[in-house]
Amino acid sequence: MSKPTQKDAELMIRLTTLGQSPEMKEAWNWVLELEEPNYEDFIKENPVGSDGWKHFISIAGFLELTGVLVKYGTINEDIVLDFYYTAWDKLGPIVKGFQKDRKSPRWFENYEYLAKRKAEWLKEHPPVFQQ
Repeated sequence: MSKPTQKDAELMIRLTTLGQSPEMKEAWNWVLELEEPNYEDFIKENPVGSDGWKHFISIAGFLELTGVLVKYGTINEDIVLDFYYTAWDKLGPIVKGFQKDRKSPRWFENYEYLAKRKAEWLKEHPPVFQQ
């Protein structure tokens, strides 16, 4: 990947600002508290229109947008993958269930792409400081 540019930094700041709105902060906190979800349990506890559903859509939608930007090279992949937590461990089972339920693997496919790229990136980029 090429070296991040000033444009990458500016876009990253815009994305981060969007991702730090009060609504998004609430949604991120909700994600962090989510425990071993599966789609069936999730949809029973968080039907369409509920706060949980809105949080899921907010975070998955934000990461879908981020995945599109990364996939098409609109923003430097390394800068995004170094910064963002993809929450795939928490939301991936819900996304996969949602795709199956809606019979549409295209829903959040760029979020899934981002999560897979992050998993690969982590293998190549160990923590700077080891514990």
